[in-house]
Amino acid sequence: QRRRKVIVMKYVLSVIVVIGAFLTINAALLATTTVRAGSTSQPSVDAWGTFTQIVAGNWHTCALNASGEVYCWGNHYYGTAGIGDFNILTPGQRYDSPQAAVMPTGITFTSISGGATHNCGLTAGGIAYCWGQNVGENMGASTGRLGVNPVDSGTGLIIKAFGVPTIVLMPSAVTFSAIDAGGSNTCALTPAGNAYCWGDNSSGQIGMGDRTCNGWYGCGGQDFNFSPGPVTMPAGVTFTAITTGGSPYSRHGYTCALGSDNGTYCWGDIVRLYDAVDSLWVTVSDGSNWIPTSITLPAGVDRK
Repeated sequence: QRRRKVIVMKYVLSVIVVIGAFLTINAALLATTTVRAGSTSQPSVDAWGTFTQIVAGNWHTCALNASGEVYCWGNHYYGTAGIGDFNILTPGQRYDSPQAAVMPTGITFTSISGGATHNCGLTAGGIAYCWGQNVGENMGASTGRLGVNPVDSGTGLIIKAFGVPTIVLMPSAVTFSAIDAGGSNTCALTPAGNAYCWGDNSSGQIGMGDRTCNGWYGCGGQDFNFSPGPVTMPAGVTFTAITTGGSPYSRHGYTCALGSDNGTYCWGDIVRLYDAVDSLWVTVSDGSNWIPTSITLPAGVDRK
């Protein structure tokens, strides 16, 4: 009986040793490996900092951390991840974990916006930076959605995409407080609530009153603008929020904004809202508005 007790005691001690070793090894593994939530790796030590904002495009996602740095993952085709070199002919450049965007020296962002195939960020001083796709539907002409000089100074050829955040050609004495990257154009608001847009204007979505270039920088007589131009604002109205939409390839885009008069304004291509009560689409802008035009929302639809 004594021998049986000794054997039992040895067995219990052995179990305790094994459990202790398992816990030690498991703790070590947790400290040195990653786990997966969905399809995105999550490090046990927060290597990216704390994310304060996240945006998503067609095939990529970007996030801004508390230090003002950008991390992106997904497709880097056209440089949308902002990590530098890319091959525009190799769409297989994809990342399943956040990659640090190459931030301009000494620059951090206070907010970012994710478009279909491009992104933009704002600094604390209201200066805009954009990166990603900059080309039109035929892959040969630039729609200027990044708001940067698209001409290579060495070759004279149009640069189809920018793989790192690049400063926008800011209008003189203008800063932005909000920015929205859309399909083939981008819009921003000044602190005073005035709108500026740039990029594709084939549907009048940059809000200048027509579908042509209007002579802004680098236009070359085409229906796009390479630098931010002032939107024709409604009389006595400023904007409190702005958003852009459309495809990066179809040359159909639109922009909408909320007015200081509690009105909703849209311009560019046809804008439809889905009426869930009656299960139908309601056209609120018919595509003929090339400047911000007040629209009537369906009954029961809250502008906010």
